[in-house]
Amino acid sequence: LSHKIDCDPPNFLEVKGFESAVRTHRFKQFQKLESRSPLIGRDSEMALFRKALKDCAATGRGETVYVCAEAGMGKSRLLHEVSKEARSLGFDSHSALILDFGLGDAQNPINQLVRALCGLGEQTQRSVIRRLVSDLTETGTGDEISALFMTVLLGGEIDRGSAAMLDAMSDKVRADGLRETLRRLIRRFAANKPLLLMIEDLHWADLAILPNIKILVE
Repeated sequence: LSHKIDCDPPNFLEVKGFESAVRTHRFKQFQKLESRSPLIGRDSEMALFRKALKDCAATGRGETVYVCAEAGMGKSRLLHEVSKEARSLGFDSHSALILDFGLGDAQNPINQLVRALCGLGEQTQRSVIRRLVSDLTETGTGDEISALFMTVLLGGEIDRGSAAMLDAMSDKVRADGLRETLRRLIRRFAANKPLLLMIEDLHWADLAILPNIKILVE
């Protein structure tokens, strides 16, 4: 049914009787007919994306493509087709949406992408996030400081000691730590499988978010 329904990002829940957290999906809606109809008049754009994806897969080097057009011109539909194409070529595809009415941590596009990369939904239990951060640290993705920033990016619970450590950092040290941790996470998951990371409505991005988004195109 994966080609017929839309679900929220997968979530992990602790269920009595199971040793490990159970991966779950919450149904959102059946896909609209539009998303299953053929894409018309975008052959050149799809060819450009297809070449970029194949070049990335072949060389192991990333590429950045900006999609610019007036509202209502089909940008989201085009990206939907690009995502399907990427998955058919063996990519993991993740997307985030920037909203024009302010951003909390849960809606921050970088946080959205990091949770998606890690297979987490917005309502993932804190104990699952702690276990994931511990696993990532133990497998060499980061150190104790990186683990703190991973917890922040994933929306996990920060204890008093860690909160005091964050408060003691200058804004620059805190921002640099978050960005370096983001780099490590992307490299970690890109080493397993090529990634397609999409951010929609970039023009609504808060200035504070742009340096983090820049890391995705470095």
